[in-house]
Amino acid sequence: MSEQQSIIKSCISDQPLLNADNDTLKNNQYAKGLVEFIKIADAPITIGIQGGWGSGKTSLINMLQRELESTGECICINVNAWQQSLFTSGASGHIAISLLESVHSEMLDKIKSNDGINPELKKKILNEDSHLQKAGKIIGGIAIQAAKIAVRSYAGVEGGDSQQNQQEDQYKPSQTLKKLRESLCGATQEVIDRTSIQRFVIFVDDLDRIQPHTAVEILDVLKNIFDIPGLVSVLAVDYDVIIKGLREKFGEKNHENEREFRQYFDKIIQIPFSMPTAAYKKNITPLLKEFFNTLGIDIDTHDQNILAKVVLKATEGVPRSVKRVVNTMSLLRIIKQSEDNKTTLKIEKKNGTFQKKPDDYEKLFIKIQFIIVCIQINFPDIHKALLADSDFLNWDVAAVSKSWGIDKSTSDEQISLYGKNAETEWQKALITLTGKHQYLKNKSEDILDIINTLNEAIKSNNEGNEGNEGFQILGEVLNSVSITSTDLPPQNKKKSNREDSVTHNCRLIAQEIINYMKDSGYPYSELDEPENQYAIRRHGESGSRTLTHETNNPTISKIEIFWEKEYKTFSVYIHASAPYRAATKFRATMKKLTALDAWDKDGSTYEFHLPEDLTQKSLEIDTKKLNKTEEFSAIKNFIDSAIEAYELSGTN
Repeated sequence: MSEQQSIIKSCISDQPLLNADNDTLKNNQYAKGLVEFIKIADAPITIGIQGGWGSGKTSLINMLQRELESTGECICINVNAWQQSLFTSGASGHIAISLLESVHSEMLDKIKSNDGINPELKKKILNEDSHLQKAGKIIGGIAIQAAKIAVRSYAGVEGGDSQQNQQEDQYKPSQTLKKLRESLCGATQEVIDRTSIQRFVIFVDDLDRIQPHTAVEILDVLKNIFDIPGLVSVLAVDYDVIIKGLREKFGEKNHENEREFRQYFDKIIQIPFSMPTAAYKKNITPLLKEFFNTLGIDIDTHDQNILAKVVLKATEGVPRSVKRVVNTMSLLRIIKQSEDNKTTLKIEKKNGTFQKKPDDYEKLFIKIQFIIVCIQINFPDIHKALLADSDFLNWDVAAVSKSWGIDKSTSDEQISLYGKNAETEWQKALITLTGKHQYLKNKSEDILDIINTLNEAIKSNNEGNEGNEGFQILGEVLNSVSITSTDLPPQNKKKSNREDSVTHNCRLIAQEIINYMKDSGYPYSELDEPENQYAIRRHGESGSRTLTHETNNPTISKIEIFWEKEYKTFSVYIHASAPYRAATKFRATMKKLTALDAWDKDGSTYEFHLPEDLTQKSLEIDTKKLNKTEEFSAIKNFIDSAIEAYELSGTN
């Protein structure tokens, strides 16, 4: 295996960065600035790393921790609020208490393992009477008391004996918090005063993954307990999650109480830092290039720039969302290659070795597939509409409104507000469709730009090429991405009338075979009609096309028609659902029709190839003999009609 092959992977990991080595989005420059700020900040202070889901908050925290610890001047403690919530009761305060226990435990471990603290001082800090150990006992007492209250509440027990009440008095919240804060302050100050350590930094990650009201509880606890000299708190938080958590206290956010929400947030977090997602725009192209290289996807620079603009409009540059698009595309590509390699083995005796370098068709397929996956993941309603009718250039406002339940007033308003760049009827129909949800309304211009890019890709291929191959690829892509969809396919799927000459001839052959089977007395029930199928190319098979016609016949599973430009030949494969249990009559028909290669060799002779697993031989049959042989007359008729249509179409 070559060095290049050894680094190709099937997907991009969603694990956060541990350091700045692979920081394609250039967040390390912000990390360095924050590190310098933390080192000389007048602590206590709380910094909020704000950003939506998947925007890179954890990766930034990892960079901060690595940089701070490398200075030898900071003890960093990293706790995960989401992990603490997984095995903790949802009762009020329990997750916050569990988080306190984790902070204390990690503080002990970090002091024990720190080589900058001499053994004598370590022993003093860690002995049973030390400030740090007292803090641990207080936290333990809080946890026990919380558990007792929870048990009594669950059992419906009220009150209790006087001795128990007296014991609980010593854990009154105000007194307990004061003692805990004093103990932690004494512990951290002792280390700072007598060592080179200048800062304790507590990182709390994934606050936006827990229940909003619980996130607010944790913020309250952190503010009240860790507001001590020399300690910096760094919280990964989404402002919208905090807003949801404050509804119980302030009600629904509106213009009248908006200030109260903001004042609470500002009181907890003194220094807000928003993830620089806007700056991701200039780095999205190298990020996408890195992902494609890792996955072994060959895309030229021009197309990379186009796809970078598409994914930026679809995901707003959120790293996790970009990875999801690329990983989904990689899965679909691997599945397609697996299928194509099987097909390649069938024809490699004629076409030679498998071509690994993608041809123009494959490049266009990748481009269209990437755009459709972006739409499928980020705008599922638009994806559903394309599934229902992929011929989007013929969309009209009235039909879209009727199909998707959009009233005329909504449609008119949507076009008026967001349709300034919608010049054609189909573009106005698309803008109408974005009126279904507020999120789509807000993204309507981006969605229009993405579909315009899709249209440009299709048009660029159709120029100078036969038929409407770009739309044929779109149909193939829409079928292929269905396996990664979380939605059911639309029930009102419209059949496309677009076809090219190769598709036309393949459909003709398939229909002739179906007619022959019906005339011969075999039951035939169609799953997909031939007139709605495309003759598609296979990966790496330049000059080859295939139409696959699925059936739900009890004996025939599918019919495949292969066209090879180099040999001017159609090859027909009929697959039996149960070939070894098929009736004698069906076996006879299979021998006549399966793996039929037909092309005009010298004007009077056609060559037929039967699959090796059936006959282990090939036959040459003169057309004159065919005319005299009644049992082959039906085969000759459909071959003649197919070749006639093939020649008339100008496909050569």
